[in-house]
Amino acid sequence: MSRPVAIRVSHRDDAGYLLRLEASVAKDERHTPEWRDGTVKLIRQLTMRLLSGEAAIDSKSAAR
Repeated sequence: MSRPVAIRVSHRDDAGYLLRLEASVAKDERHTPEWRDGTVKLIRQLTMRLLSGEAAIDSKSAAR
């Protein structure tokens, strides 16, 4: 049985993992350049979404 899901305080570690994954995908020669480029783009979008969410949460906390 898997562990229950917990809400994270910060997604910075997740964004760091995604940046390492992005570098790994970019180096993977087993896939076509189109697949690699598309996957890298999607990973970068998710990374930016996580980091921009962090900024929004930080600004809400600062406003209080």
